[in-house]
Amino acid sequence: MDFSQATSKQSGKSKIQLLLPLFMQSRDIADLAIVVDKGEYDYVGKTILTLEWAYVNSRRIVKPDVDWLKI
Repeated sequence: MDFSQATSKQSGKSKIQLLLPLFMQSRDIADLAIVVDKGEYDYVGKTILTLEWAYVNSRRIVKPDVDWLKI
């Protein structure tokens, strides 16, 4: 997994989650985003978002570096 593709999402007051691209039809274009939580020893997928919702829910300070999250 290439974590340089991850962007952050805040859930609640202090919980940070990661948004990762989910490629289903092509290796070049993301179809959806999967929201993952960091567990004690692993990462757990929590839900799947459309790219539009992932963009809205992402926490950005500057323009995203990740190509898959452009709408």
